[in-house]
Amino acid sequence: MERGQDFTLEFLRCDGVREAARLTHHSLAQARELVERVFQLGGDLYSEVEILSDGRRVETIKNPASESRLTG
Repeated sequence: MERGQDFTLEFLRCDGVREAARLTHHSLAQARELVERVFQLGGDLYSEVEILSDGRRVETIKNPASESRLTG
């Protein structure tokens, strides 16, 4: 069984506050799934999440609920 990677998720709240969570032994796909679930449960609390590995940004995911609130 593959060990997986370590990721840090940096959540940017709509009020500008950053919150971080660390995932150990996960795949990038699992990290993405977790971000989508947080967006579903949190509504528009978070505007985006950066997925980091070894301190480097891998991907930024924007919250669709937050985007729609800003544009319409």
